[in-house]
Amino acid sequence: RIILFESKVLKKSFNAVVSHTAKRQAFLLNDVLLITSIQTAGGLVKSEKLNLHQVFYLNQISISDLAVTSKDEDAAAFEIRTDERPFQFIAESESDKKIWLEELEAAIFCI
Repeated sequence: RIILFESKVLKKSFNAVVSHTAKRQAFLLNDVLLITSIQTAGGLVKSEKLNLHQVFYLNQISISDLAVTSKDEDAAAFEIRTDERPFQFIAESESDKKIWLEELEAAIFCI
């Protein structure tokens, strides 16, 4: 496996009574997209640990630019759809979102 792109994103959640976002670190590999969070441990020696939240197999997803489909969305928002449900993310910037969509599209095409 090869890491193609990685950056911080916000995952939008709709399961709660009030929608909220959660900080995540996303890693795009040549065949999967991993959504993780970083857990920092204190003490004398600071350490970080990645917690895995989602694994998206690229041959089982589709992507869309939410700013194009809905005028009310954040300009940096995009969506990953699986057969089960959609997952919405907000990139750190519009330029990061553009990179995410281009890299995801290229990786999905190469599967």
